[in-house]
Amino acid sequence: MVNSSSGTRKEAAYGDRGVRRVQGQQDDRPQAERRGQVPLPVRREQGEARDRAHRGHPQVRRGESEARLMKLARFVKFREEKFGGVLFETRSEKVFTLTSTGAAVVKEIAAGGSAEQVVARLKARYQDPSGKLETEAREFIDSLRSQGLLSED
Repeated sequence: MVNSSSGTRKEAAYGDRGVRRVQGQQDDRPQAERRGQVPLPVRREQGEARDRAHRGHPQVRRGESEARLMKLARFVKFREEKFGGVLFETRSEKVFTLTSTGAAVVKEIAAGGSAEQVVARLKARYQDPSGKLETEAREFIDSLRSQGLLSED
């Protein structure tokens, strides 16, 4: 506390904000700000996307393909391992172990794109003489989606 120039009042300085409060006066700032816990602002893109969803706007513009872009859900983390990979859902703390084939599919999902684009990249990357790659990849993507591990934009 510093003695003010007026003599009897005392003032407290708050950090580099330059805010001064006379002792005994009520602080009008929100409680979180007084404690130094100012919430982070939502990024503009996230807020706009959320607003569009709440207003009922379609996810895909007219004239564009109906394919929706996939990505791992917000609370899902992927790590590649020697045996394949691991998906970790942080909210429920569930761990999913993946074979090398499953890890390849998840890596392509993490790279971005729709289900069709992911399957096309897998077909270009791996030989598939039996033709099972497409159906198995789609089934795996559907199972990830049903377990809440994927989100679509």
